[in-house]
Amino acid sequence: MTTRTAEPFSGDKAVRGAFLTVLDSPAFTLELMTLSASIEQEQSAKLEILAQRREGFTGEIKLAAEGFTAGKEPITKSFDTKETTIKSGETLGQVSLKPKMDSEIGTRTNTWITGCGHVGDGNVHLSIFQKDADVRKQVLHDIFAAGAAIGGAVSGEHGIGTAKRSYYMELEDPAKLELMRRIKEAFDPAGILNPGVIF
Repeated sequence: MTTRTAEPFSGDKAVRGAFLTVLDSPAFTLELMTLSASIEQEQSAKLEILAQRREGFTGEIKLAAEGFTAGKEPITKSFDTKETTIKSGETLGQVSLKPKMDSEIGTRTNTWITGCGHVGDGNVHLSIFQKDADVRKQVLHDIFAAGAAIGGAVSGEHGIGTAKRSYYMELEDPAKLELMRRIKEAFDPAGILNPGVIF
């Protein structure tokens, strides 16, 4: 390690003293111990990092995750990353990755999901681009499940219809479904209003 005096540029105000430290070689090396991680929805993964300090360096090492996903998107677009510090005397650190609710499903299934929404009432309209019908069905299920997990519903201002019926019946609160069935029976005892769609 060498230390050199920093001279001001022409026109800069003089300072009492300044120093620029130039490292001839890195003070430490990092080795990725976790080579792969499978991250499920609403779960996080931790990547273990091994730090090897050079002789004489005892400082802390701050770790942060940067890079790109397989889809060539910045990793921070799909994951929340938490910085961590390898303290003096320690050699192992962990970087936490947690999928973001709005992009994890698309990243995991290689599906392009885009949409818009109503800010005032919280309704979201999504367009899902996925050629494989089975994968597309799973993507829809996972999106509806993610919405339900945070207090949302399969359908906002629209009726359920037939396309989302199976998702609705699986994910909705059974007590709510029973209440809806009883209300429907009270107003439509003969079952002639929209028969066979939900009840």
